[in-house]
Amino acid sequence: MYPGTPDGPPSPFYTATWIDSPAAFHGSSSTFSFADGHAEAHKWISGLVLTFAKSMNQNKYPNLGGAEGTAANAAKADLYYVASRFPTDKNP
Repeated sequence: MYPGTPDGPPSPFYTATWIDSPAAFHGSSSTFSFADGHAEAHKWISGLVLTFAKSMNQNKYPNLGGAEGTAANAAKADLYYVASRFPTDKNP
């Protein structure tokens, strides 16, 4: 089970990958604003995600790739956070 997911079957986001890197211009966090007017601040828990976000290398896409272990689980938790807030037919 990936961090951030409830106990039970995997969510529809367990296979999510980064299409674009997140922003990390304010230290180690980002703020997301939503169409309904609310906003959420998220502190990135993975150093891999921060390195990925700050890299200007155009070849870094489409994902972090090659990461394993605790660091990879933290990166997956950050990715799950973003993916679970993106509206889809599985996440209305």
